[in-house]
Amino acid sequence: MAENIWEQAVESYLAIDRGLFLNPQYLIGTPGEWEANPDFLAICFPDKIVWMVEVTTRAVGLNHKIKEFADYAKRIRAQLVRHSVIPEHSEDWKLGFWAFVPVQNCEAVRNRFKSASIGLSLVTPLEETMKPSAWEDRFR
Repeated sequence: MAENIWEQAVESYLAIDRGLFLNPQYLIGTPGEWEANPDFLAICFPDKIVWMVEVTTRAVGLNHKIKEFADYAKRIRAQLVRHSVIPEHSEDWKLGFWAFVPVQNCEAVRNRFKSASIGLSLVTPLEETMKPSAWEDRFR
């Protein structure tokens, strides 16, 4: 239940940016064959960045997705091209991993991103999603 509350907070936090399109529980892959559901897919059209967003109170739960992110990114890109969301020759579009975790886990997750060679990544403390002052910075 707590994850759902935090996911709602993150969704509200992200939705303030009008340049960001959100799709919760975005299905990657083919049902029954290979599939995954990131908490959100956030597409930032002005910056041409697609974010795979994960929300968790237990940062250790991100290990598998961090380790497999290259595969996730490849599948996300192919799916977005297939659905005409981004152009087929979309080298100018980047894919990144954005994690929302408790503040005490942020540095460890940043280090995991570096170790996994994930070039484009963000780590935001869950607690920031509940601060109105942080919301002001998100408004576009």
